[in-house]
Amino acid sequence: MDCRTFGEQLGPIVHGIVRARHEAERDHFLTSMIVGASFEGWLSFETRFALEKARPRFGLDHPRFWIGNEYKKVDLGIVEYDDEHYNDPERWLAAIEFKVIYNNKNWEAQVNGVLADLFPKKHGREDKAAIVGPDRQLAVVAMVQGNFPSNKYQRELDRDPSWESRVREALGLAANVQELSSSPEPLSAGHANLASGESAKLTVHVLAPHI
Repeated sequence: MDCRTFGEQLGPIVHGIVRARHEAERDHFLTSMIVGASFEGWLSFETRFALEKARPRFGLDHPRFWIGNEYKKVDLGIVEYDDEHYNDPERWLAAIEFKVIYNNKNWEAQVNGVLADLFPKKHGREDKAAIVGPDRQLAVVAMVQGNFPSNKYQRELDRDPSWESRVREALGLAANVQELSSSPEPLSAGHANLASGESAKLTVHVLAPHI
């Protein structure tokens, strides 16, 4: 299995993880978790556990394939491992980074963070570029859009129905970045800072660089 095929099949697994926890705990889980690094870290570890259970489906024979969080500073790495070739970039099936993009004033910086993960060499991250090639890079991106009535700029973003399209354009979807999988439907979540009676919309996407 190549990285692109793997990414296509990874999407439903990741979305299923989020949906199952959401349904089990209603809004309480997403409400507390969709605050940046906590969500990214949680989803990275949960994805690892899900992949461990799904090894036969993906042909990830144990112990030949190693699945690890924070391996060589990659959120989740899947590597065909042996003592002699463990530094060979060709041994990677996938290097997966997890990111959240919110419709707040920092959304463009958050987009740039995704692009730096997918195109590390172009963004001056030579150390990561040396670990694994672009054909093995994946990004799992959660987009969160809600009505957070905190300031004038934020209110303009909240009312902007084109925000998700702007994110897609900034990511270079179709041109530079390929969307391998996306949520079949958005999930909703409450939040203490949301406008009264409203919820945020969350979708999950698996992205890869066009090569």
